[in-house]
Amino acid sequence: MIQAEATNGKAGYVRKAELDAVNGADAMDSFKSPEDALAWQTANQGKEFTIPVYLQDGVTVIGEFLVTNEQPRQ
Repeated sequence: MIQAEATNGKAGYVRKAELDAVNGADAMDSFKSPEDALAWQTANQGKEFTIPVYLQDGVTVIGEFLVTNEQPRQ
C-alpha cells in the first residue's frame, strides 16, 4: 500500500497493483522496443483513471485517487 490523498482530501492508501495497472508500469513488461513504449504513451495520452483510496485496513474505501497520463514535458 502506498500513502495517497484522495480527490476528496482524505488521506489513505492505494494498492500498488491498482496504480501500476493504470500508470503504465504493468504495460512496460510487454514492451519489446522503444516504439512500443511510445505507442502506449500515445494511446493513453490525456486519459484519466481513478483507483480506490483505502483506509489502512486495505478494505474500507474512503475516496478515489486520480491518475492522469499526460505527455512528458520536453
